[in-house]
Amino acid sequence: MRDLICGAQVEEIEDAFSLEYEGKTYYFCSERCRETFHMKVTQERVTFPLTGRGAPS
Repeated sequence: MRDLICGAQVEEIEDAFSLEYEGKTYYFCSERCRETFHMKVTQERVTFPLTGRGAPS
């Protein structure tokens, strides 16, 4: 699984940086990427799927 913000490979583990949004859990490589995602979805009303570097393939 890839971090939607930076594109880094991440694991779905209990201790991971994660955030639930609209019933789905998203995983991130760091607190910074998790917070960036949270800011984008709450302020910009991002629509999914995201495109670009961090988009899932």
